[in-house]
Order: sequence, then structure tokens, then C-alpha cells
Amino acid sequence: MSTMKSAIISDLDDNIVDTNTVINGVAKAYCNYSSTDATVRKSLNVSSTVDVATGRTTLNWTNVWLDIDYVMGGCGNSNGTTGTNAYVTMLGPPLVTSYTTQFAVASSAADGNGTHTQTAFHGDLA
Repeated sequence: MSTMKSAIISDLDDNIVDTNTVINGVAKAYCNYSSTDATVRKSLNVSSTVDVATGRTTLNWTNVWLDIDYVMGGCGNSNGTTGTNAYVTMLGPPLVTSYTTQFAVASSAADGNGTHTQTAFHGDLA
């Protein structure tokens, strides 16, 4: 295995990019999935998904987190094009091995299924 070390990283216009931002500022996991049946369209660091109940999906991590202090941001849409806006929240405590999301319709906060649900996770991997 090779190792690349650099104190300075710059873009094509010679703007210096902080290496701390490159390492710590990127999502360590994301998932674009359907909370209807847990079908995954694209993901990073997600080994599998489980359809738990209406609007509830558990994401299982390929690489576990260092601790439970990671953060998630998510949003969704009920039909993929012009449907009802929704939000995605955490259901129960986060685990270093998995995370269960709850898709809810924004206008009523009711559980619902979303055909397009997106989440991104930031934190330190173990």
C-alpha cells in the first residue's frame, strides 16, 4: 500500500485547500433510497438496508463509527418528482453499527413512505 503525504493541497487556480477540511469535512456515509421498500439507488459506507415499518428504514454501515456522536441530515419526497415535501429524522439512539431513519410528511409530521429519501452522515469512522 502506498502513502501520500502533503502539507498543502491546492485547486487548479492555486487556491489552497485546508487538509483538515479535505479529511474531516466530507460525508463518511450517504444513502439515496426508497423508504417504501428500502431499495438503495446510491450509497457510500452502507452495507445493507432494512425496511422496518412505514417510513422507517435501518441503514447498516460497512465501516462502523468511532462513537455515536456522528450527525445526519436528511430530506425526502413522497413521489420523486412533485410530491409532498418531507423530512427524515433519527428514530431511537444512533449506533456505531447502524442507524434507523424515520420519513415523515412535513405538513402533518405523520409517518409516511418516501420514494426518494436522501441522508448524509458526518463524523469519525473507527
